[in-house]
Amino acid sequence: MLFPSRESTYVADLAERLQGEVDAQSQRSLLLALWYTVTPTGVAAIKNFSEEPSATTENVLYARELLSRRAGLSISLSSDGSLREERTKLMQRPISDEALLEFDTLTMKLLAKQ
Repeated sequence: MLFPSRESTYVADLAERLQGEVDAQSQRSLLLALWYTVTPTGVAAIKNFSEEPSATTENVLYARELLSRRAGLSISLSSDGSLREERTKLMQRPISDEALLEFDTLTMKLLAKQ
């Protein structure tokens, strides 16, 4: 997993890989990984993909769905930096269903701040 590391160490590589990826399932995995980065670079890569005429309709719709996930979120009082740090520490613990649910919750809080 990438997420125990800082997003800045891999988000550009994910965005670049998405541009050249031809396998539809790999594209979906890259789109989701970019969404989880909750970074301007990740959002831009997803947006660019959602406008790519050569992409499959299914994956374009998936990219657009990822971009729309922030609608209606309540804003967290925690700072962006503290939420990112909490996510990084969380993903250094043993992986469990609970940890992944908590990771999703923290991701949604970050999205609400954008």
